[in-house]
Amino acid sequence: MDNQQEFRQEIQQIREELKVALKEIKSKIGNNLSSQEMGEVENEFQQLDELLERLETGLVWLCFFGKTSVGKSAIANSLIGEDLAKVGIQHDLTTEPAYYEKRPWMLVDVPGILGKEVNKDVAIEEAEKAHGHIFVLDGEPLELELELFNLVHNKMPTTPKIVFVNQWDKMQSRPKKDRETVRERIEQKMGKFIKSPDDIVYGSAQIYDPDKDDMVRQEIPKLLDKLYEDAGALGEVVNILDPASRADDITQGIRDRILTIRKKIARRVINVFGIASAAVGLVPFDQLVVTPGVLTSMVLVITLIMGRNANFMNIEGQSSNNVTKAGKMAIELLKACGEVLFWEFVAVFAGGLALDVVGTIFGPLGMGLTALADLAALGWYRYNRTAILGEVTIEYVSNGFSWGADGAEAVIKRCKERAQEHYVRLQSKK
Repeated sequence: MDNQQEFRQEIQQIREELKVALKEIKSKIGNNLSSQEMGEVENEFQQLDELLERLETGLVWLCFFGKTSVGKSAIANSLIGEDLAKVGIQHDLTTEPAYYEKRPWMLVDVPGILGKEVNKDVAIEEAEKAHGHIFVLDGEPLELELELFNLVHNKMPTTPKIVFVNQWDKMQSRPKKDRETVRERIEQKMGKFIKSPDDIVYGSAQIYDPDKDDMVRQEIPKLLDKLYEDAGALGEVVNILDPASRADDITQGIRDRILTIRKKIARRVINVFGIASAAVGLVPFDQLVVTPGVLTSMVLVITLIMGRNANFMNIEGQSSNNVTKAGKMAIELLKACGEVLFWEFVAVFAGGLALDVVGTIFGPLGMGLTALADLAALGWYRYNRTAILGEVTIEYVSNGFSWGADGAEAVIKRCKERAQEHYVRLQSKK
């Protein structure tokens, strides 16, 4: 079994664990929540499951749609940074999709419009696989182009879409008023496919070099920016897998922006695992540090989200299995948290604690914690323990699988404060 197959199996195992946890939650607190509240709990779990499904392949999957000779393959080359895709008129006559993989990119050049016919079946089949769709133009869209874009959009209306107007360098020799007219017509005809006019990007994937007497590949940073800035599912996958290696960029602002997005996604994951941990049953601390169970899955997912491959964890005597590595790390982090926080962290009994309404940024999902009835106090301790461990994992992984210069105690205390800030909070009844 290769590493990618092993990784897929691990992600599938985590998805199954979350499904079991959701069933436990429904069984224990389902009767204490309204249908709307239970629906929102299910939605949180569903969103995490969809994210894990998108990450299973380890690829950012984009499809390019447009007429022949519009430059789809040239755009693929520009994003990859290599001339992998064939370009030219002869290539554009193909009726089969062309796949260009350079991990984590998977770019698909979908056959264009041949004559007066749109390759409908092929277009839909490829559109359904993709994290995002790039609609490619070289000017004001014509009827057959709009037919293709409408076909894809109507079948997959929620998949993020970006319009890329290629060969824009040719327009620079035209009067400004002509360029503005073309822009207005493009915005008018393509507006229904995108969230805002800002999702229309203008550029050139290649330009003619008279010295070489050939077309030369160009960088298209504005298109990359748009992929990274997407606020939905596409942006999540792009920022986690980071196909352009922007997390290694020398510009601090770019690195910080990617880190902020990754932390936001990781905290949503921690919240779901916290609720799962609270609901699936009492696990004493001494048992946790032997078999951390669902917490292992959380640590592995956070490691993936923070852009750190678990295969690089340098833990002596550990097997190459990512789940085993994550379990080892979870145990070490749990022990460290227990040593620093002691009863605040390891307690599983909250004798006489009267709980008031939960303050949370997560809405009904957080409110579901109080619906654990007589287990509410115990449930909160397990939830809080998971939240602290999650925050500790974020910082530990971000520091290159170390405590950094501050040391374990400072990091753990700081993460405890963050857990109070970002997750469910309790207060005693007056």
